[in-house]
Formats: sequence, C-alpha cells, structure tokens
Amino acid sequence: MTFDRPLFLWAFLALAPVVAAFLVKRRRTRVVVPDLEAWLSAAAGKRVPAGWRQFREAGSLALNLAACAALALAAAGPRPSAPQGTDWALVFDVSASMGASDGRWDRSVRGAQEFARGLPRSDRFRVYLAGAVPRALGGWREGGEELPGLPRPDERSGDVAGALALAKEDPAARAGAVKTVVWSDREAGGDMAPRVAQAKENVAIEGLDARRRWNSPMVDVVVRVTNHGRGRAAPIVVAGFGANLEPDYRLLEGLDPGETVLLDLERNSRDGGILQVSVGEDSLALDDDAFAVVPPLRRALVFVVAPEAKSPFLSSALAALGDALDRDSGLVEPGREEPADLLVFDRCAPSAGPCLAIAPPSSAAAVENPAVTAWAADLPLLRGLDLSRLRVARARPLAREPGATVLVDSAAGPLAVASPDRVVLGFALEDSNLPLLAAFPLFVRNCVEELSRERPMAPAVTGEWVTPFEGEYEAWEGGFTETRTGPWRATRPGHAIFTKGGISRPLAVNFFDPAESALADPPAGRELPSPAKPPPPPWAALAALAALLLAADWGFVARR
Repeated sequence: MTFDRPLFLWAFLALAPVVAAFLVKRRRTRVVVPDLEAWLSAAAGKRVPAGWRQFREAGSLALNLAACAALALAAAGPRPSAPQGTDWALVFDVSASMGASDGRWDRSVRGAQEFARGLPRSDRFRVYLAGAVPRALGGWREGGEELPGLPRPDERSGDVAGALALAKEDPAARAGAVKTVVWSDREAGGDMAPRVAQAKENVAIEGLDARRRWNSPMVDVVVRVTNHGRGRAAPIVVAGFGANLEPDYRLLEGLDPGETVLLDLERNSRDGGILQVSVGEDSLALDDDAFAVVPPLRRALVFVVAPEAKSPFLSSALAALGDALDRDSGLVEPGREEPADLLVFDRCAPSAGPCLAIAPPSSAAAVENPAVTAWAADLPLLRGLDLSRLRVARARPLAREPGATVLVDSAAGPLAVASPDRVVLGFALEDSNLPLLAAFPLFVRNCVEELSRERPMAPAVTGEWVTPFEGEYEAWEGGFTETRTGPWRATRPGHAIFTKGGISRPLAVNFFDPAESALADPPAGRELPSPAKPPPPPWAALAALAALLLAADWGFVARR
C-alpha cells in the first residue's frame, strides 16, 4: 500500500485529543444540594447498570477513534503499491500521405485525444512518431491527461515498424503491460489500428528538370506528372519564375489512372531564378509543386594560359564562339592568370579549376604514334564529335584515376580524361591532327559550355541533409533568416538561399515520392477498446466508513 499524500498521515495525531476528551468526560463533578429525594425518584426509572454504562462509553470512544482514523487514511490517498493498469504506446504515422486534405490526420488526433482522456488514471500513455526516423514525443503520461503537441505530417516516409519496436523496447515501460495503437493510412502492425483514411484523387509531380540552352535565354523544362487517382484527370500545369512574371499554362487532357506523362515546356528568362511548376490543388498539397534553380544568362570568361601567350589553334577555336565569351577573354602568360569561368592551360601546369589542361608537364614516358581505340561519344564533352580520323604522333598516356572518365583511349593508355571540373589531354595540339579536324572547334565549345556552366546546388528532396558551406553561414527559408553551422535539413518543398562571405547558393527542395502520393484505400481497422472504468478510489470508501461510524455513534449510543 502506498499513499499519494503521505503527509496527511500526521492526522493520526488527532486521535490523542479524542482520548483526552473521553477521559475528561468520565470525571464526575460533585454538587452539594439540600435534598436528594426528588433527584433520586426521577433517576430511579432511568438507572443504567454500571457495566453497561462502561461498555457504552468504551464503544463510543472506539467509534470516534475509528472514524478519525478512516478520515486520516482517506486524506492520505491510499492506493495499491503493485503496478496496475496498462501502458499504451500511441504511434502516429507522420508521413506526407497523412496530411491529405480529407481530414485523416485531424480524425486521428481527435480520436487519440478522446481515447487518452478516457483512460483510467492507473493506465499510462506515451506518443511515438513514425517518421523517416522513429522517435518518442515526451514522456509517459497518466490516463486522462492531454496529448502533447503533435507536428504536422510532412515527412517523406513513415517507419511504423520502427516506431513499434521503439515502443516495445522503452525501458520506462512496465514489463508485460504495453499495448500499441497505430494511427496510419498504411498497412501496419500494432494491437489496434483504427481506420482513419479515405481514398481521394491525387495528381503528383514526380520529377522536374530545367536546363538553360547554350548562350540562349530559353530554358527547357521537362515535368513528370502521374495520376494516382481512380478516375481520369485533366490537370493544368503552370510554370513560371516568381509572381511578377507571366506563367505558362498547359492543360493535360485525359490522364488515365496510373498514367505518367513527360511534359516539355519552354520558358524565356534571361535572369533565371527559382522556377516553380504546379498542377493545382488536390488531396495532397506537398506533391503539387516542384522547384528548380536556373542560373542567369551570362557570357563565359575564358583565359588561355600559354608560353609567351601564343596558342593559335585555341585562339581561332575560341574566336568562333563569338558573343558566348566575355570581352575580357583572351591569352595570358603563365603566372598572370586571373580567376575565370574557365582556364585553358596549353603546355602549362594547371594552377586552378575549372580548367582544360593540354599536354601538362608529366613524368610519364612518351609514346610514339599511339593508335586511338575508342572515345566516349555519349558524353556531353564529346557530343556530336567524330574522332575516327584522329591521329596522334606523340603523347604521354594519362593515369586511370578513380572518379575520372576516359574520353579518348588508346592501346598505350588514355589520351584524354575528364573529372567534374577538369579535362586533360595527354598530347600537344601540334603533335596531332586534332586542330585540323572539324571536331576541334566543337570540342572547345563543349568544354567551355560544360566546364564554365554555373551550377547551383543539386536539388534536394525533403528529408535530406545538405552542407552548403563549411563553418557558420546564414540560411534563408520562407521569409526567415537564421545563422547555422554544419548540415541543414530540407523539410518542405520550396527553396532556400545560403549566404557566406558575400556568396549566395540557392537550393531547390522537392517532394518526389510516388509511395506517399498514391493515396490508396486504407486497410481494415482494428478498433480501440472502450476504456475500462476505474474502481472507486479507496479514499471514497474510507470517507463513507467514517460517516457511517459517526452516524452509529450518534444514533445507537445513548447520550447522557
């Protein structure tokens, strides 16, 4: 037996005054009167035997002492010391599909709130969130209390099985007393899983690619749209740069259930910015919008670093690019190069990137007349090039380094390799017929286009962690700016801008998850049991016993 309010046990000290009052009451008072005849005749009919009188007084004392003891125990709040009741693990699926506009999330929270309020105080409950990473929300609460504040369901996935395992392994749970309740619109385990979802129509954007054309204000946009509903749909796709630019509207007629289409769009924008594509509002808002960062149209600044600032083959190839290059582009001597979009090192050691290195100094042995055996014609750097007539008189084969791609191969080893920000040729232009081929100016153009391309941060999907800068930086999202250090987590579709030292890096965040977009019919529910009615509290019985004892003392024990 334990007590909720053990300090009230000091009330047992009140028994001492009751005993003292009884002893004082038994003392007789002597009164001197002139005549006893009248009193003796009046008391003759009511005379009580001495034995009964002592028994009556002792019984009255016992009843009063028992009543006081019962009141003291009732005030102390006794309850059984052994664990009683059930521990309820309330698991909420917080994946995106639970945020559908049919109210499934609101019904889940409302039903869980009513269930928690109806639990007896001997039961306990704790909330677990089944997101991409299962986690507990707050500690254990007694039955009848309110739920803690729940986050909105917008995660890319819901690991219900992980949340159930976390609840079963909770060290604070009472052994053998845990039951689980799962609120989810997917098939899930658990002891109870109320039916919370309703099948609705949903059209989702599942992919977006936006690329600026070479030296053009036009942006090519490819949108992947899927109908996850049960009937034909005719969504309107809207694409635009910000609210101040006129968007492009495209009607998709007759999109069958389960059908996926690739929609090609064109947008004219010299300034670029954040491209937003929408399909209108339906059951799930998170997959109705997609975003992409498009860099502004600008000319590339290219410096050719060559001995004595002489490289006639490269000069003629760059001159053919015309207005695609910045006016300050040109030839410089080694050691005088400045930061640029692309540096071309002709027979010089590369000092920075991105760059095109032609015959850099190397300790590899020279090979005479290496025969070209293959070239990667499917790569953007060699797009549209025919190198079948390429002849090399003298070259120094390059190493096959991890992460590098072989562009041109030979029996003696690679003659050209590429990495994300560097292209290296193992032979000088004058030692080959490459400058005489029609492929040469195209190769130079492809190198300028690919290596000087302004590349914003790769788009992220919700739930991913990105590190825009090392150390401290400022992150802007949704109109708010905060200072952060280390990784940043993408939570909702939209865009963010990271700034450090005057450099800004925009990031597009999208929600591409067909599993969450497919709002299917929910599984059959395993309904909640009605909460057990708690037995009357012991203090109520003790208070009733005290009242009964006092009534017995008043009614059945004669007063003098």
